[in-house]
Amino acid sequence: MQLTQTQLTNLKENYTNKLLDGMDLKTLQIFAYETIMDTMIDWSDEDVIDEIKLIYDDNTAITMFEQVKN
Repeated sequence: MQLTQTQLTNLKENYTNKLLDGMDLKTLQIFAYETIMDTMIDWSDEDVIDEIKLIYDDNTAITMFEQVKN
């Protein structure tokens, strides 16, 4: 079976939506947590700090760094 790129994208989208529709809030939270942690598995401390600064701000990055440093 061979799909075009558009068909494959549509299949992936449909499958993703089906998975999400079947999840309750707690399951979705666990999935999001695991996905985020898996994404950062090979990140250095500098990578994580830079990401926090990008998503939030410098002060949040400093505060979070200090929380785990102590």
